[in-house]
Amino acid sequence: MNVLLVNPYIHDFAAYDLWMRPHGLLKIAAALRQAGDTVSLVDCLDRKDPAIFRFYKRKQPRSDPYDCGKYPKIEIEKPSQLRKITRRYFRYGIPLELFQERLTDTARPNLIMVTSVMTYWYPGVQETIGILKLRFPGCPVILGGIYPTLCPEHAATCSGADYVVSAPDTLKGHCANGVDAGSCSPDEIATLLSVARNETIPPAYDLLERNNAAALQTSYGCPFSCTYCASKLIAPQFVQRDHEAIMTELRNDGKLGITNIAFYDDALLFKADSHFIPLMERIVAEKFHFFFHTPNGLHARFITPRVAALMKAAGFKTIRLSLETTSPERQQATGNKVTNEELRRAVYCLSEAGIPPHELEVYLLAGLPGQTIGEVKSDIDFVHRLGARASIASYSAIPGTADWKKMVQEGVIADDLDPLWHNHTIFPSINEEFTVDKVRELRKETALLNNTY
Repeated sequence: MNVLLVNPYIHDFAAYDLWMRPHGLLKIAAALRQAGDTVSLVDCLDRKDPAIFRFYKRKQPRSDPYDCGKYPKIEIEKPSQLRKITRRYFRYGIPLELFQERLTDTARPNLIMVTSVMTYWYPGVQETIGILKLRFPGCPVILGGIYPTLCPEHAATCSGADYVVSAPDTLKGHCANGVDAGSCSPDEIATLLSVARNETIPPAYDLLERNNAAALQTSYGCPFSCTYCASKLIAPQFVQRDHEAIMTELRNDGKLGITNIAFYDDALLFKADSHFIPLMERIVAEKFHFFFHTPNGLHARFITPRVAALMKAAGFKTIRLSLETTSPERQQATGNKVTNEELRRAVYCLSEAGIPPHELEVYLLAGLPGQTIGEVKSDIDFVHRLGARASIASYSAIPGTADWKKMVQEGVIADDLDPLWHNHTIFPSINEEFTVDKVRELRKETALLNNTY
């Protein structure tokens, strides 16, 4: 088969490339190629595409030293539900004309597979699939990723895809008029996806041009059950991967000249004695030339002097810890995954291991139900007094989580709330303390404080 893989556009108020790579799509690509299929990739989020200048008439977006940076963007009309929001709305990614050029240069596929991330980015998914269907009429389109996993009915109805992968082993299809699935029956697609889960095959990062970063998952799922987190909905079982498969993946990244590795794990340090520590010992012994990053946040309670020393020796450069709130009552109510004292001890261990303050950030949530601006400012002050930088993450309820169910039960939100309102930019405004403008001001104040480190 000839399979086209597509990383779609983002429609949002803000978006930033923080090592965001279509990791799942590249895993599928590797498995398809091993099975003898022909694979091509069109990345709508390729911010380094040299042809961008022809359309936008401005310099390429620059990357920071670790291959993160701004996406090219163009302002677009807001969806009708968001018209009252006093912020500009953008399409992030390559120009539409360039997307059309890339598709024109692509042979007609037998099957198209599109990935997705945030539920509230679905307008970008819709637009991307609409363009694909015009260019390749009758070609079946499969949509996978986080959006159809968390909002399967919405994705099946609104995305425009012929099939949506709504869970690791669930495929829902609704063939559009005129679409002949042909050799792509639901059973055969499910078989294809199961083959793509072969953990011994490194993701096909060679398909990403001008790329200097890769994602790495050493585990799937999370052993904790935080009330605001959807990890268990996306990966119900917590599984730590075989170390040899991980090392094979890293060696492949090294051969491609990749130097930045972002851990996508939700619980990287869990059972560190049998997982993280021996894995890091192998990485240090092999003398890889990588910079490691933890954008998902680490569990502070598992950071010991030994763990911190190995992180320093292995080359960790952007270390983020998850705290969310300093309120003991909120910590207990939301999952009891960390205490203030555990965070204090973690920061101390990392500092003693030689991690400088500017490489250490602590995630704090703004907009939790019942929270106040003053409470968040107190959280920020606590983090700074420890000698770390604070990173404000706006709270939003995620469908299917305990928080979501409670808010629906209390009448705060409707269970069929449009996914556009899952957006962390606007969801905190449900709490009257956290208007869009107040959260922006809070971020600015935090950034100014962080600059002292």
